[in-house]
Amino acid sequence: MRKNKIAILVFTCLLSTITFAQSEEFQIVDSLKNRVSNSLYDGGEIEVFPIETVNATCKKYEMVEVKDSIYESRLQLIDTLSANKIELTNKLKTFKEDVQELVNAKDFLDQFNRDPDPSLMFKWQYLKKAQECLDKTSHKIDLYRSKDEVFTKSGGKTSFKVGNYVMKQQVQINDILTDGSYLKSKIENLSKKIDSERNELTHINKTKKVNIPTGEMVRTILKVGNTNIGKEITGRYVKEIGPLDEHGESGYFIMKSDYKHFVKNEFVIEDSIQKYAGLANQVADFAGGGNNYIIKNVETGKLYYTKGDILKNWGEDYKVVKLFSQIDKLNIKRQIIDEKIVLHLNGFQCILTADIAQTVYDGDASVIKKMNESVNKYNEYNKLASDLAVKLSNHIKLYKSRLIKNDGIESWKKDTKECDAILTKMSKLPYAVSRDYYDQLDIKQVELHTAILDYVTYSKNKLGL
Repeated sequence: MRKNKIAILVFTCLLSTITFAQSEEFQIVDSLKNRVSNSLYDGGEIEVFPIETVNATCKKYEMVEVKDSIYESRLQLIDTLSANKIELTNKLKTFKEDVQELVNAKDFLDQFNRDPDPSLMFKWQYLKKAQECLDKTSHKIDLYRSKDEVFTKSGGKTSFKVGNYVMKQQVQINDILTDGSYLKSKIENLSKKIDSERNELTHINKTKKVNIPTGEMVRTILKVGNTNIGKEITGRYVKEIGPLDEHGESGYFIMKSDYKHFVKNEFVIEDSIQKYAGLANQVADFAGGGNNYIIKNVETGKLYYTKGDILKNWGEDYKVVKLFSQIDKLNIKRQIIDEKIVLHLNGFQCILTADIAQTVYDGDASVIKKMNESVNKYNEYNKLASDLAVKLSNHIKLYKSRLIKNDGIESWKKDTKECDAILTKMSKLPYAVSRDYYDQLDIKQVELHTAILDYVTYSKNKLGL
């Protein structure tokens, strides 16, 4: 069985040169199918799914121009920053108007704290003056309206408690002064941020196109069936490239589920999906390449999606199948000898080569007899030429040793011409000009013929023939 397989593989390679070998058709062979149908083969079990051309009713999507959300969010950020800048600018203006009175009020409170009078009798004037300064600002700070109010806010009438109260008011005024001192730098930073955002905005499109549903439509699609029909499939098939993208490349996917206007199990190309989804493999499974591909029945035109390299594992080259069928029809017997296919008919035989195959394929079995007779004649001529080659060898030895005479030269010419005439007859034998002719010959006959050619060529060169 192994020799048969090797012989067929070698012969299939030879057939690549003949005219009927250009179809790339494969015949599904049941015996091969049964042998591997239940086993893992070439990376996975062979599965075959029918592909139907169907009309699918689905949503219709159209490209509509809408506002770009990134642009809008950046624009909104600029508006927010601008509003913050206006707010801070107004605060800075107010702060500049208030700052001197706030500083004066702070100084009066410092004097209050430095005055050692424990009775508070002479210290109330500082609080009163500080309040007068605060009332001139935009800040509503009630530091001192009356002694009783101060005692109430201080939680007592002692100098210590009033002093703590005053210190808290100082902290409040200090915070206002500190915050005001940073307003200018904050405004400057906001201005830089606004300028930067506006510059970025010039590089962003105001609008973008998006697909939105606008109704329904009917699409003609290729849809893969769910049932594995590997056990039932038979016939002749060729590999199909599959759907092509806008660049003429075949990179197709099978939809995992309904998505946009695509239908579950639909064959789609990657480019068409990416118009609707970021990555094709998010919504579909890659289907093309390697051992997974589409095949077409050459007789029905029906398409199938297959996994597991079906043509390699379940198929035989249809040109070989058809040729062998023709051989059987012509009652020609086949035999494998030394990994070569030998044909027998009516007592004649020859090796099946590409040139023999083309003639037999065309229905002419007489080529076996013609080739057999040609080979026999070749061997006969080769024997005659070899006898003369022995003479040529002797002439050449005498020539090289400088012992050959004039009569010897004439004899050498005569033998050379006779041998060359035989070689000419051999070259005119049927099929002798074919490059496959030497496959019919015994290797020793070929080697002998090569040696004879060398003797004749050398002799003709030296004799000027």
